[in-house]
Amino acid sequence: PKLEERKTAAVSDFVPTPDLEWFADRLAQLFASRLSAWRKNGLGPILNEFLVGSIHKLGAHVAVHDTDGSRIEGVFAGLEEIDGGLRLRLADGSQRVIRAGDIL
Repeated sequence: PKLEERKTAAVSDFVPTPDLEWFADRLAQLFASRLSAWRKNGLGPILNEFLVGSIHKLGAHVAVHDTDGSRIEGVFAGLEEIDGGLRLRLADGSQRVIRAGDIL
């Protein structure tokens, strides 16, 4: 949907909509592949690959709308290897792990 407070886009604006059965099958294949890689190698390599393609680079200033509606700002300090939570370094030097919320 179009939202005034943030950019939105539909994949169908850029490429043709895929066949539903093909898409579901491909998604299941990719999920199984990632799950197998995670079980074999742990979460670290998957998180590193995610960071390479992320729009938020290590050291970048980010803001988070927390689940309680508050806004938290800090520096992107990486991802937790246990569960992928975002590590946010706050102005006072402390770190907070964000496991849910909207990252701006």
